[in-house]
Amino acid sequence: MKKLKVGFITGFMEGFSKEKLNLFTEYESKLRKLSSELNFELISYKEIITRLDQAINIREDLDSKEVDFVLLLHSSYIMGTLVYEILKVKAPVGLWALEEFREDGPLPLGGMVSMQQNAGIAVHNFLGLKKRFKWFFGDISGKYFKDRFKITVKSLSAAKNLKNSRVAQIGKLATGHINHMVNEREIYKNLGVDVLRDYEIEDVVELGEKIPEKEVEKEFKSLISRCSIGRIPEIKILNSIKIFLAIKKICGENNYSAVALDCWSKLVPLKEMVGCLIISMLNSAGIAAGCEAEEAGRSRI
Repeated sequence: MKKLKVGFITGFMEGFSKEKLNLFTEYESKLRKLSSELNFELISYKEIITRLDQAINIREDLDSKEVDFVLLLHSSYIMGTLVYEILKVKAPVGLWALEEFREDGPLPLGGMVSMQQNAGIAVHNFLGLKKRFKWFFGDISGKYFKDRFKITVKSLSAAKNLKNSRVAQIGKLATGHINHMVNEREIYKNLGVDVLRDYEIEDVVELGEKIPEKEVEKEFKSLISRCSIGRIPEIKILNSIKIFLAIKKICGENNYSAVALDCWSKLVPLKEMVGCLIISMLNSAGIAAGCEAEEAGRSRI
């Protein structure tokens, strides 16, 4: 599984309070602990960005390291022209502002004001690019940071590991499920995932019949050692195992990460069976699998 790379940076504009700038070091340490918990790599820049050349150099370095998410800490006010250069980074950006350290009087930090301004820059100065960003606020352990950050890391990690994966669509859409149509190019555009329909149910059944009996028997013994058969005829179990091994072989040969299987409309007339056990065994073997109609619906959502 590929690790997410998170860049951590901060900036400052002269004239505002420096009282919270030291929090960058403290939060860097806490983020490193979170990186172990959430399984991401932290790439931090201790240099406080105050000049345009710094912003450009750090952004170019983030891109060269192929960072997946950039967290910009507003421990004080940051000049918008600097943030604009940072926002040109290829990765999505997290804009994180801290609370003021007193409840009345002038705003010595201006972090929230700066974050709102920079969110506006992300929207209005990137109209053709639709810059992706997310806001965070308050202490690293607070309700507006930690949970939001965890969700962000998990989502981006999933997206990173989905990219360039291949999904086998075996068989047609289940009969009657006409609302589950998908646009494969839209899926690729949004997730970088290819959905490929290179096999039919008949292909899998035919390949299953060619699986050596020793392989089928070995899988059968392993299966019954872990669960009870109940009232299901043994032949149904054996047929499921043959098709499972056939799909597993197809996935290995074609580098498929997942399978969407038309699990009943053809299996019933061909083999008088459904695909529930096949799907369960594929998932146990580490190949994400599901009923083809169900998976198409998920893709649509």
